[in-house]
Amino acid sequence: MLRTILETTTTETASPFGGEAETRTERRIVVHGKACVSLTASCVEIQDGYGEADRVALTYWSDSDEILAAMVDYVAALRRCVDRATESGELRSGAENPSALRQLEHLRRIVGAAGLALPTT
Repeated sequence: MLRTILETTTTETASPFGGEAETRTERRIVVHGKACVSLTASCVEIQDGYGEADRVALTYWSDSDEILAAMVDYVAALRRCVDRATESGELRSGAENPSALRQLEHLRRIVGAAGLALPTT
């Protein structure tokens, strides 16, 4: 069964020019448990696993293609991390960085699901 927790964080930042302080509030819904996740360009849906008697679903609809943009940003960030690890030799045999290897594997899975392959250097 899914267990959801709502977290709210408020950050206040002083203006460097002596003006009014900026306040930013971030709300996060944290979902714990095994779930089925569906992503579209504007929707994220998380549900209890198949076969649950009383399935719980959490659906988030965004404006425009906000979720698609976040997915693209995530893949781009993975690529930058893998490029940096390659340049610094953290993916060479004997000098592997476990974090860099995980990021490379995530990137390969995403790119592979699109029917592509990462170029090898």
